[in-house]
Amino acid sequence: MTQPTSTLVFRRLGDNDVDRAVAILDAAALWLLAQGIRQWTTTYPRELYQRAQERGENFGLLDGDRVVAIVTVTTAPPEWEAELRGEDVRWITKLAVAADCHGHGFGRRLAQEVLEHLRREGAPRAWLDCRNGPLVAFYGSLGFERMTNKVVEFATGPLDVVLMKKELRSEDDPTF
Repeated sequence: MTQPTSTLVFRRLGDNDVDRAVAILDAAALWLLAQGIRQWTTTYPRELYQRAQERGENFGLLDGDRVVAIVTVTTAPPEWEAELRGEDVRWITKLAVAADCHGHGFGRRLAQEVLEHLRREGAPRAWLDCRNGPLVAFYGSLGFERMTNKVVEFATGPLDVVLMKKELRSEDDPTF
């Protein structure tokens, strides 16, 4: 296991970080399945991750110069269009921690960093979806509220997923 240093940095990923990020995603997909968590049922296609990279949607948490956790912030997927009713959505997806870095709080730290980043950008709320179980509990501990759930048909089969949101502005915020 990698012990964290005090130099954790959150930033948008550069093109030279893509290989490491894809390796983290691949390992995370396999780890989730091994834990019995059917969040991702297959590895994420590199070409789709590369497209998100080209749009500037990929972020990471770095320990020194090494990417230890990744996340993508994008627009809402079409599966949730009816529920989101055309809202300007900041969608958090593909949050993953390098396998040799599990257990050090990198996932929680990255989630907090990306939420703060979105708050600074003026986003009113953040959205995501995940499977029932430990992921709902994890995001709930970060202040995400369970909105609804439904069965979504993916290329790899149907998944019962939970839609969650987190308000990023408080009523005390003059821009709220």
